[in-house]
Amino acid sequence: MSAHEIPHVQPLPYQTMTPEETMLLNERHPRLGGIYPECNSGWFTIIDVLCAELQRQTDKYKAPQLVVTQVKQKFGTLRFHVACFDTATDEIADEGYASDTQVSLIAMAARLSARTCEICGRPGTMQEREWIQALCIEHAAN
Repeated sequence: MSAHEIPHVQPLPYQTMTPEETMLLNERHPRLGGIYPECNSGWFTIIDVLCAELQRQTDKYKAPQLVVTQVKQKFGTLRFHVACFDTATDEIADEGYASDTQVSLIAMAARLSARTCEICGRPGTMQEREWIQALCIEHAAN
């Protein structure tokens, strides 16, 4: 390689959401605590809608107030971990569980993520490479 050639650098195979997307999630859903997804931008809408629906369950149906403890991709699907928040002590509760509806919403988002390209958000399928990831035809080919 000559001094003028730029070496080809492989992009990291795994990216996270942009800081702007992360900030937007936290601005839209402040009562869910800090939301810092460890997944690509293609799942932004899934996470955004899930957060809105989880909070709606609390506000409208008196479901437990949840806080997000982790959002990541594992084995190709969205993993969305929450804890109950005790508004009386302003701390994460030692006890308590999400409502059945809240649990079902989280499960539905995980199932939807398996059919949504994690990179761009278009319809996708599970692809096994270095790790399992939901990808559209275009991103599966790259």
